Amino acid sequence: MEKIITGISNGVNHVAKMVDKSFEALNKNIETISLDSTTDSKVKSLLEKYPSISKDDKLLINFLINNPDCNYIGTKKIQLGTFSSIETFEIWDSKNQLTYYIDKNYSNEYIFNETVKDINEIYSKNPVLIKNISEVVFTTKDCPSDWYWNLFGRSGKVSSTGGISDKKWGKPRITFYQEWENEYVGRNSQYGDANYIIAHEAAHCYDYGSDIRKHISDNQEWDNAMKADRIVQVKYAEEYGYNYLIDSEKSYVSQYSMDSYNNRNNNMRNDEEFADSIALISTNGKDYFEFNFPNRANLLRKICPELYNSFK
Repeated sequence: MEKIITGISNGVNHVAKMVDKSFEALNKNIETISLDSTTDSKVKSLLEKYPSISKDDKLLINFLINNPDCNYIGTKKIQLGTFSSIETFEIWDSKNQLTYYIDKNYSNEYIFNETVKDINEIYSKNPVLIKNISEVVFTTKDCPSDWYWNLFGRSGKVSSTGGISDKKWGKPRITFYQEWENEYVGRNSQYGDANYIIAHEAAHCYDYGSDIRKHISDNQEWDNAMKADRIVQVKYAEEYGYNYLIDSEKSYVSQYSMDSYNNRNNNMRNDEEFADSIALISTNGKDYFEFNFPNRANLLRKICPELYNSFK
């Protein structure tokens, strides 16, 4: 029981902590295909298949060679927020049924490859969750919504690090901004790691469905479940040191969800609670979540049975 409970004391945070390692050193350990010689059969074959690709596009070439289910579509300009756009390489992933858009200026091959591995890992573990993502974007730009998070006294890295699930441009999208490179922690942390963050953003895509204004977490039942779970959690809060996640009326699954709930409009208050709940289940399993948040678990089983029952 102690092992299950103490997980909450970490205060599941949406913001990943920077790993104290040199990415330059890590890159030396990444096995890449040499592009110095056009005699390399795989490279030559790929360049013949896609003549518009330059041999200098090393990240793109390595990605296509190492991921045979992915096909290069071409270049495309896409929107990032209202006032920003980027030129990208467009790639279709037939296995995961999603489109990658890679900023032409993006060059951090280690971060890119590791993040793609994280996405594939989540897909293999739970395709029901990941299938709600239609587009994945990698860019060197900062998140255009940083100004919004700063209003709540949070670092601009909050949205930049975790990516933004975006329905405004027609399809559910996760975008990895510039800060993702600085904050990537891979699998070095149980909380706030890449798998947790990607699961969190995928949960937003699931939650929003076909209309961001009709997300399933926007209901009074979620508030009621938070209040009911408080009765369960208050028994252990002081002993295990997570009483800061409990107020006079309700409990929260994370510090991030608590801050979001208290700083947003009523129709958007529960979406981070929902996303962090799904991320917790994805990371720690259903037994952990059902023990600590039984009423929210029952509600998730009711409002999204396909997704909830797909977790182990």
